[in-house]
Amino acid sequence: MHTTTIKFSAMTLALLSYSAITLAENNQDATELDTITVSSQQDEMDIKEKKVGETVKTASQLKRQQVQDSRDLVRYETGVTVVEAGRFGSSGYAIRGVDENRVAITVDGLHQAETLSSQGFKELFEGYGNFNNTRNSVEIETLKVAKIAKGADSVKVGSGSLGGAVLFETKDARDFLTEKDWHIGYKAGYTTADNQGLNAVTFAGRYQMFDALIMHAKRHGHELENYDYKNGRDIQGKEREKADPYTITKESTLVKFSFSPTENHRFTVASDTYLQHSRGHDLSYNLVATTYIQLDEKESRHANDLTKRKNVSFTYENYTVTPFWDTLKLSYSQQRITTRARTEDYCDGNEKCDTYKNPLGLHMKDGKILAKNDEELELQKEKWKTPKVLGSDGKEKDPSGYALTEIGGSNFWFDCEIFDCSKPVEVYKENYSAPLGKATKQMVDLTTKIIQGKKFGTYENTAEPYAKHYIILPNSQGYRPFDYKKRDLNTNTKQINLDLSKTFVLFDMENNLNYGGIYSKTEKTMVNYAGYTGSNPKWWAKRTLGINSITNKENTCKTMSSYNGYLCPRHEEPTSFLIPVETTTKSLYFADNIKLHRMLSVDLGYRYDDIKYQPEYIPGVTPKIADDMVKELFVKLGTPAGYNWQGVPYYSPEQIRKNAEENIAYIAQEKRFKKHSYSIGATFDPTHFLRVQVKYSKGFRAPTSDELYFTFKHPDFTILPNPVLKPEEAKNQELALTFHDNWGFVSTSVFQTKYRQFLDLAYLGSRNLSNSVGGNAQARDFQVYQNVNVDNAKVKGIEINARLNLGYFWHVLDGFNTSYKFTYQRGRLEGDRPMNAIQPKTSVIGLGYDHKENKFGADLYITRVSEKKAKDTYNMFYKEQGYKDSAIRWRSDDYTLIDAVGYIKPIKNLTLQFGVYNLTDRKYLTWESARSIKPFGTSNLINQKTGAGINRFYSPGRNFKFSAEITF
Repeated sequence: MHTTTIKFSAMTLALLSYSAITLAENNQDATELDTITVSSQQDEMDIKEKKVGETVKTASQLKRQQVQDSRDLVRYETGVTVVEAGRFGSSGYAIRGVDENRVAITVDGLHQAETLSSQGFKELFEGYGNFNNTRNSVEIETLKVAKIAKGADSVKVGSGSLGGAVLFETKDARDFLTEKDWHIGYKAGYTTADNQGLNAVTFAGRYQMFDALIMHAKRHGHELENYDYKNGRDIQGKEREKADPYTITKESTLVKFSFSPTENHRFTVASDTYLQHSRGHDLSYNLVATTYIQLDEKESRHANDLTKRKNVSFTYENYTVTPFWDTLKLSYSQQRITTRARTEDYCDGNEKCDTYKNPLGLHMKDGKILAKNDEELELQKEKWKTPKVLGSDGKEKDPSGYALTEIGGSNFWFDCEIFDCSKPVEVYKENYSAPLGKATKQMVDLTTKIIQGKKFGTYENTAEPYAKHYIILPNSQGYRPFDYKKRDLNTNTKQINLDLSKTFVLFDMENNLNYGGIYSKTEKTMVNYAGYTGSNPKWWAKRTLGINSITNKENTCKTMSSYNGYLCPRHEEPTSFLIPVETTTKSLYFADNIKLHRMLSVDLGYRYDDIKYQPEYIPGVTPKIADDMVKELFVKLGTPAGYNWQGVPYYSPEQIRKNAEENIAYIAQEKRFKKHSYSIGATFDPTHFLRVQVKYSKGFRAPTSDELYFTFKHPDFTILPNPVLKPEEAKNQELALTFHDNWGFVSTSVFQTKYRQFLDLAYLGSRNLSNSVGGNAQARDFQVYQNVNVDNAKVKGIEINARLNLGYFWHVLDGFNTSYKFTYQRGRLEGDRPMNAIQPKTSVIGLGYDHKENKFGADLYITRVSEKKAKDTYNMFYKEQGYKDSAIRWRSDDYTLIDAVGYIKPIKNLTLQFGVYNLTDRKYLTWESARSIKPFGTSNLINQKTGAGINRFYSPGRNFKFSAEITF
């Protein structure tokens, strides 16, 4: 059988849709084109091309549904949800009972950032908001296609596709240049749910052998407004009901430049950059008292988070037909991903801040320290032990409002740029022998000195050198302390892909073969920065550390202990909690679609992965891992440096550092995984309207480097590394039955996924870690945990996907369609423990209309979600929280949502879109938001007893989207 392979862009296919469908219906034996999916703006792919468990969304469908982020991508996809991560937004997807790293995400064939999936790391750090431990996202405007694959199948993407995969492919200049040699587009949009504005521009052009694409999109908005956002209690702490305020900017630039010297050869250089920057107040942070506040009055935690991805690639494509390939694609990519959490603790800045407090209104005038309204002050003392400040009316002032401060030495010096040091100032003289009553007050002249290049004034009493003199100052630091922590998680990948395809006939059976290989090196590192600074000084803030009274030399931050962030800022050396690891992956794969008969075809897939972890900790170069986290874990300390008076051994810092490095070297052992993945499927078409599909596939996830090597040593919580972990595995079985014809289709599938070797954090018991001489490392035992392969699990369920073209039944309804999607799934871990990542039963009903010339159209969606039942949830900390059963207390109820979207094209080049979401203004809480509530920590908390604060997690009420796009 002779097969002609023709490749078209998406726009050309749309133009040819009518003729292609007619030809297919009228001539079953016609020459067959290679993978042509014809669809209208709202259609899914041709049901005859649909694979089991797969959903493919083209750029036109993404535009039709007004998709702007990962939540919108799966809004009408039952059985798939995004993982909510509070302050950091979303973190990947949940499919068939598993989430985050167990659902692979790729962009143009490159795996995206993984979370630090070690349960030990999550328990220690995730609840405190110190790490941006999320999967990075992608700009929807740059996507040509998004494919959602449900069920385990590592043939496509390798490690990580345990419950499924989400695969993104970016646009190319050829997608815009089907009818002309240039394209210009501009799109603007606005979303009320988060006040997000969108501006996107597209330029594509072709000149002789060259073509290029430039796309730039920028989104700017704020936090997602929860239900009743405007009326929620604007308080600080975990009972806060209003979403924390953030300013969020997302920016993406896609550039592709191609050179095609002939029709069979194409070279492309590309750059794909995506940045998400989030800044705001973490007012629900829990290490503060719950009080009614104004943002500029109380110290609060500020977030300054960043997610950045940059991929630079080179691609060569060959379309010369040879005995080994019909198409060949060779690509080299360098991808750098940083997910950063920067937390800053400071007050936004006025006199009500703790460090700016000046309730008495103290100020200096004519050399005197006066209170509000220039009120004169007196100092009453009792041998200087309990000084009291009295106003002119004789009444005592609140002692929390002032401090008695000595002039000179390393205490207070007058900055002559602020004070007039040439005039006398008023001071109180210390006198231990004085009787009770008012302290002696006198005007004295200042002596000036140059300290660190600036002039300062102090009082030196040569007649009474030991007598001290004081002034009354506000009882606060007088500057804004600024404490910051910056945590970077870096994933840098270099990857080579070779992908080939070949169509051939063997024993009268047509084969569509895809095969190739991958070689990649990925380096994962953590770098932590921290520091303490000060800014915005008031008049009473210290401007110098003064003079050492013994050496008569200037004090410095090194010669004296000072926590004054303004004078002695601290910037710590980079540290880490993780050993840097380089991962080398070598993969080979093939996938063949074999047409055994006109009614029967078989899909075969196989992949081999060789994954090697190589820790790369270099003492003195790599960010330091704290000695106390690793010392004596495996390699014990040697001979003590000495013994104290009680006979207890002690060790020098050099010995401890050396021992820590020896333990890191012991932990940092190479690890290698070799895994086979496969996929077997069959499609049977006994009649022109009935299709039966079956699939059996296997997926796996290799342990991440932090699951293998993460170590933490503390009496309350000690985590040991585990170099003998095995990969998690999943086997997926699925059966689908589809009825289809010109009227549409109805498809029903049942599935079952069995998971093996699930990784979890196991409690190993209480251990008494000893040192080299047999003594106890601590007076109390260590509580020891370790990542282990412990659990097996099973998920099963049913899905329905149907679509009817109503015009087939009654011509008056031409252009109308209705659709229905439904997913029910149930899953349990060993011991009949529920799997929290399973979504409640969900259905989506759709009603749509498209004008026959695509001048306007609209869709109505009704989403029905059942409640998350207590028996289907599991709280691993229920004993610690004092609960009698393991059910999660705060769950989602059942709810129904109605959304309406539409478009209109008043002229050929202009498209206007609009949408209203949650039309009935329903108050509802999704299960993904409910399960993001932490039982302990400082972030994403509520009052677990009363539920106060849970309103912060509710989804937006009625909200709108608008956009306009013009193209030339």
